[in-house]
Formats: sequence, structure tokens, C-alpha cells
Amino acid sequence: MDEETFHRMRDTVFRRLTGVKKATFLEMQSILEAAEERKKAHGGHPPTLPVRERLLMTLEYWREYRTYLHMALLHK
Repeated sequence: MDEETFHRMRDTVFRRLTGVKKATFLEMQSILEAAEERKKAHGGHPPTLPVRERLLMTLEYWREYRTYLHMALLHK
């Protein structure tokens, strides 16, 4: 989901999609980004998808138990 779609989406629709409010999602995202920065200090291969997309995919999976095929088609 791109930045524009995220900001245009109503909170009620976002919560139906992911199971969490936008404010909660943004807090989760900031925590994960900080953790990823600490992890980068140790080296390793960088992830292909940004934190936002990985978090969205995880929440959608937990919410609906979607297959990776469904999520891959939506998160290009």
C-alpha cells in the first residue's frame, strides 16, 4: 500500500483490513523501524520490502490467514 492510499483510507476501513487502528499501526511501524536500524549495525542482507509493507502483510495474514500468493499480488 503506497503512502497516498494509506492516508486516504478511512480509519474504519483500515481497521477492517488489518485489525488495528492507523495510530496503532504507525506506532508499531516506528518500533519496528527502530529495531531494524539496530539490527543493521550488525550487517547482513537488507530486506527487500520496507517495514511498512512487511507489517501490513503480517497483519493481513493474522487477520484473514491469506495465502502468500494473495498478499504478493496486492503488495507489489
